[in-house]
Amino acid sequence: MNYLPFGFHAGSGGNLTGIGKPDGYMPTLDAAGKPFGLISADNYGPVGEGASQYPAVDNFLLFRNTKIHEVPMYGADPEPAALTAWQGVRASLPPEFDKEKVWIVFWNEPRKEKEWGDWMGETAYHIAQLTMADGYKTAYFGYSSGTPDADVWYTPGMVKFLKLCAQHPKELAVALHEYSFTVDDILDGYPYKVGRFEFLHDACDDQNIGRPTIFITEFGWEYQTIPGERVAMDDIKTAADIYAVYDNIKIALIWGLMGGYGDIHNQTQRLIEPVTDLALSYVPPTTEPEPPKPPQETFEQYFWNKSIEHQCISMNAESALQNAMVADGLTPVGTEVWDSYAGTAYAYRGAEDTAGIIPRRTYIVEVPPAGEPWSVFWFDKPDDKLVVPPVFRLTHWPANTYYVSQYYGARPDHYG
Repeated sequence: MNYLPFGFHAGSGGNLTGIGKPDGYMPTLDAAGKPFGLISADNYGPVGEGASQYPAVDNFLLFRNTKIHEVPMYGADPEPAALTAWQGVRASLPPEFDKEKVWIVFWNEPRKEKEWGDWMGETAYHIAQLTMADGYKTAYFGYSSGTPDADVWYTPGMVKFLKLCAQHPKELAVALHEYSFTVDDILDGYPYKVGRFEFLHDACDDQNIGRPTIFITEFGWEYQTIPGERVAMDDIKTAADIYAVYDNIKIALIWGLMGGYGDIHNQTQRLIEPVTDLALSYVPPTTEPEPPKPPQETFEQYFWNKSIEHQCISMNAESALQNAMVADGLTPVGTEVWDSYAGTAYAYRGAEDTAGIIPRRTYIVEVPPAGEPWSVFWFDKPDDKLVVPPVFRLTHWPANTYYVSQYYGARPDHYG
């Protein structure tokens, strides 16, 4: 990356003075051969100008219609829901929409919980198939700052979508929001607010999936307030130095120039000139992030060690894993956990024979698409691995009767 990864969030109303002609942010950077970034909600005009007037380099232009499928059709069958969403969004685009240069953003701050991750990913996957077939570029989710739950990125539908993104980095992207929620420290709570993209990176690395194209479609401090110019520019430089080492993070867009949110449009407008100046002189850090590391354990070793970490007992009569264990005469150990190996999501859990006759096993199942059967299998202790993890983790579960205070097996009579 050889540019400042920062631009602006525009929309209807507000204060766009200094963005366009005659000598604003976009024409100045275009003349210098530097890419710029702009997202606009509902008002296509600013990104339309960016697409049609400034062709020197490939810029980062995004458009979002807040009135059409802003909220996902939660719980609907993903494939028909995808068709309905795409037909509605496509019909709402202005005639002059430039699908070769402008990205469409689907959704805004959707449900963040793991239980919705599979549905969100599956639906995004089907929308993406439709949009690519029609020649459009699309970004998805717009998760709010501090979200989604980290486990969302490991759910089957989301894994499926992320693999598709990795295959089509110029047509598909993930949209995230990163706010500090304070004007006092842009890195407050890092990486749980600003820097939340790291959870997505980690999930992709864990699952051997290429990191997707990422747009930080909202970046800021508070909803209606930004700090003074000096502090704001220091914060932008700090964040830019974080984002710029990752080639897949294309742009962060400062909230916001649009109207309807107090006086923030005027506060943000005062940053246009200094951001433009910084973009002309910005030199990204030379430090490159470490490349993703391949798994160091076999399939069996990985899940055996993982199942050792979860040592408190909870019961779930609906669990396919638990039913398989009980049918084999074993007692479940720990909680059922979802994880990923080599890009595939699995549910797993340990099992013990309280009589001490059958050796401990790890039961595991590849997580299937919704509605398909779960095919459970098991293996016993694999060779050449550490059975005890470097850091023992206690798992507290509301239904537990017993909590472990030592490694399982030390006093088996306590875990009956």
